[in-house]
Amino acid sequence: MTIKKVVICLFAAGLVIISGCNDDEATVKAPELATAEVSDITASTAIAGGTITDAGTPAYTERGVCYGTTSNPTVSDTKVADDGTGTGSFTTDLTDLTAETTYYVRAYATTSNGTAYGNEVSFTTLEDTPPEEE
Repeated sequence: MTIKKVVICLFAAGLVIISGCNDDEATVKAPELATAEVSDITASTAIAGGTITDAGTPAYTERGVCYGTTSNPTVSDTKVADDGTGTGSFTTDLTDLTAETTYYVRAYATTSNGTAYGNEVSFTTLEDTPPEEE
């Protein structure tokens, strides 16, 4: 092989290596969110939600709250999804709760790379009082 052919082969190999190093690939960034305080608590219902301050990269495909009777609930526990997109606040209705029970809630946002969670908040449902007789 002549020196000219060796130089051309090395040059071609260098181009292949350089073209394989692409700095334009998207950066993966988890969504940033916080869980809101639970409101309008009754014996069997409550309103929970959160605020998403950064939708992440790639952007999340589902958001909502997950909750349960043990600390650090995940989307594998009970969850209520919200139809919204982008950043900002959202709320969801929690229903069919048990009276006088402590629940733990976290907002979540799921991307193709996994699920991000907000801080945990807890609340206790009220006593189940029978309706007043007239």
